[in-house]
Amino acid sequence: MEDRKIELEKYHDLVIATLDYYLDTAEINFQHNGFDSKSHFEKLKETANDDFKKGRLSKMKKWFLPMPYSRLAGLGR
Repeated sequence: MEDRKIELEKYHDLVIATLDYYLDTAEINFQHNGFDSKSHFEKLKETANDDFKKGRLSKMKKWFLPMPYSRLAGLGR
């Protein structure tokens, strides 16, 4: 059980650090057609913190799964 808690904390720290990086990097922040990337990243942080509080390790791990090429290319919509 302790190993799971340590793993959950590790993934939470990685997700939050990634989102903080996105929020602090001006080159990837934009607004377009009503979409605001900063607001989006803030909402993702809230979701990640909620998942962490609820002990959802599998959701935290999903942040680091490889994205299929079809989604990267915009084909998997």
